[in-house]
This record gives sequence, C-alpha cells and structure tokens, in this order.
Amino acid sequence: MRKQFTLILLVAVMLFSIAGCSSSDDAGTAGTTTPSTQGATTPSTQTEPAEPSGDGTREDPFSLGQAVPVGPWEIAVVEVNTDANDLIAQADAANEPPKDGHQYVLVSVNAKYLGSGTGRFWTDMAYRFYGSLDNTFMNGGTSDAVPPTPIAEAPEVLEGESVSGNLVSEVLSDQIDGGAVMMEYMSDDVQVFFAVK
Repeated sequence: MRKQFTLILLVAVMLFSIAGCSSSDDAGTAGTTTPSTQGATTPSTQTEPAEPSGDGTREDPFSLGQAVPVGPWEIAVVEVNTDANDLIAQADAANEPPKDGHQYVLVSVNAKYLGSGTGRFWTDMAYRFYGSLDNTFMNGGTSDAVPPTPIAEAPEVLEGESVSGNLVSEVLSDQIDGGAVMMEYMSDDVQVFFAVK
C-alpha cells in the first residue's frame, strides 16, 4: 500500500512538473513579438550632419550654422527667418509694418570674441542682407525696426566669451530667395557671406 502511494505521488509530481514547464514556456513568449517587416525602415546612411560648405563669397556663401572667423570674431548665422513680420510686430510696439512689397527677415547670430582685450559685436561688425539682385538692405530697415533679443544690446566681452542675438532687415519680397547675409568687420573691411537656407 505504501509503495502504491509513493508511486502515485511520484507520478503526480512528474505531471505537475511537466505542466509547470509548459506554463513557463508560454509565459516566456507571451510578452515578446516576432519581428515584422511591416512599417520597418532601413537604417539611414546619413548618420552625421552634412559637412559645412561654401567659401564665404557672395557666389558661394558659408552654410547656416558654420562658425567662421571674421576679424577678431568667430561668427555663425544659426537661423534665418524670411517671413518675420509677426515676430517683429510683437517685439516692439513702435515697430512699423514693412513697406508694400517688402517683408522682415530675422537673422539669428552667435559670435565668439577671439581678440585681445575686450570686444563689442555691435561696434565691431556691420551687417547687410544682400538681395538676389544684389540690392543691399540695412539692419532695421527704413523704419529702424527692433528685433526680439537684439544683438545690438549684447554686452562687451573678453577673449573667449560669446554673445548671441538677432538682426533684422526689411527686404524686397522678390529678392529673398537667392539672397545672402553679409557680415563685415569694419576695422579692415573683411566681408563674409552666409546662406539664407
């Protein structure tokens, strides 16, 4: 009788073990999914940003975001908003709408001073927007519009320090495409051009 009980118990344990393994296997696969090709994308071959381009001339301007030396400054035009009318209107209540056929172009700049002593971007540098027909449009336009965060208000800095801010021009709408941003170090007439997009 005792042998029968032991045998029954042994069979029960084996059956329980088999059932437990099956349950464990099911549980192990419940949270996984089989890879599917539906909606899959192949890895991009462009893993890094494109190399900076241009040589800084009017015909071949530097690319946006490219930091280049201009006199004792290292300058990068980081963004150009070619339809900034609303932003300029919001920046200062005294700003007037652009003239007919014109629109405001907002240029965002980062600049690092590399010279000796101190430097002030606004007094060292001149800025113009060159239209596609090579008309030039001065900072502020005919109404001296004030941009948000004007770089003109950036402080004087020491060697190695940086400033950032915005410039604005009132540009003929039909000359924006194909235009360029020009920066000039006024002490030695060094000019460089940056692409608009």
